[in-house]
Formats: sequence, C-alpha cells, structure tokens
Amino acid sequence: MTIYNLKSIADTRFSSTETTTNRGTEDYLIIGRRTSDSGTRRSHVKADFSSLNGKTILSAKFYLYGYNMVGTASGTWAMYRSKRDWVETEATWNRYKALTDWGTAGGYSTTDSDTTAVEGAISTVAFAAAEGVGWKEFTLNLALFTPMTNGTFTNNGFILKTGSESTDNWNYFYSREKPGYEPYFLVEVVDDLQPMWFM
Repeated sequence: MTIYNLKSIADTRFSSTETTTNRGTEDYLIIGRRTSDSGTRRSHVKADFSSLNGKTILSAKFYLYGYNMVGTASGTWAMYRSKRDWVETEATWNRYKALTDWGTAGGYSTTDSDTTAVEGAISTVAFAAAEGVGWKEFTLNLALFTPMTNGTFTNNGFILKTGSESTDNWNYFYSREKPGYEPYFLVEVVDDLQPMWFM
C-alpha cells in the first residue's frame, strides 16, 4: 500500500457577524457558535486530489490542529463536501467568490454543499466541553470521498461546521498559513501493479 499526505491548498473561515469579511490569509480557522456575540463560525478547506485519480482507496482521514479550545459546550464537528468553487481570498459569509452569492448565506444548503438531510456528512467527530489541544482526526466516508478523486464529483473541498450551532461550542484550529500545523489528508491506496518481464 501507499499513503498520500495531501496538505491544504486553500482554506478560509467566515462568520455570521462579519458577513462581508474575508479571512483567507489568516493563520487560523474557527468552527462553532459563540453565544456572546450570537455569531456562527464556519470554515472551508481544500486539497488537491489529482494524484489519487485511478487509485483504489482503502482509507482516508483528515487532520486539523486545534490550539485554542474555548467553547463551553460539547458537540460534534461535521464535515461536508462543498458544491461551490469558493475562492480562498474572496469567500465570505455572503459570497463564495467575488460578486457571487452562496445559495444560502453561510455556504451550508443543498445548493452549496452536501447536508445532513440529503447526502449526509462525509465525517463527524464528537468533542468535549473542555476539549484538549492537538490534532483532531476525521475518518472520511469513502462512498462520498472517492468520487472527489476520480472526477465524478467536483472537488470543491469541504465545509466544516458544528452539528449544533445553538450552543457555545466554538474552537480554533490552525490553517495552512501556520507552517507545520497545516490541515492535511492521509489517504491509503492499493499499490499499482508493476509489470513483470520474463526472459
């Protein structure tokens, strides 16, 4: 088997309290809701999966480094495939790229992404109210992930949000702008068969 380590090539975050602000060049992401300002934070991440085209995938995992876990409530992080070609330095709560709005502000709707009600999350991870810092592992559903590697579902990356956005459960993670702590994917594939030559 071969394992591919694929780092984020684009990531950004946005907030319902800063609907026109882009945060794509900053070194951290936020996921969750902050009750003190009634704000919901979501993030997007994308990697290049072209090296996986034609490969038989055995497993796929995604990793984020949580460095400031400030939420006071437990919950679930949920990861969904995005359906929009969002731009890292242009996406906001209202728009996925310059002058082009999301179907629904915030980027989570049946026109903007997979949803729990339809396709389902590609991964979910439970977290505690006093979650520790460190790498957080998401095991990806291969039925949803593999189509992103072979061209049958366009790779627009992923949206990350909390399952419940009604409690104080927001947390900080490093983005690709933080060297050594970039979000990344580990994908295990079947080795290519090598031709055998007989003399």
